[in-house]
Amino acid sequence: MRACVGSSRKADRQIMIMLIDRSRRRDLRHLDWRIRLFSIGAALGLGGIWLESSWLVLSGTVVLIGGFGLRFLPNDPETGREEDDGDQGA
Repeated sequence: MRACVGSSRKADRQIMIMLIDRSRRRDLRHLDWRIRLFSIGAALGLGGIWLESSWLVLSGTVVLIGGFGLRFLPNDPETGREEDDGDQGA
């Protein structure tokens, strides 16, 4: 009975490993600004909910949509590549 349980867990683990695709490079363009805009938009939205102010909730939504829109901006025009402040060798 134990052999069946152990092999079942091993098969489940192998299936999960096959489903995870780590080879795809994530979009890191403007990541700092996207995080900043998400934080500001979330704070405005939550503040608007707490204060029951519709214009504050709307402005938070606009900031969040603006942060989402940053992912569609083109790459750095001078170098033609993505901005990346991260470690290149690690």
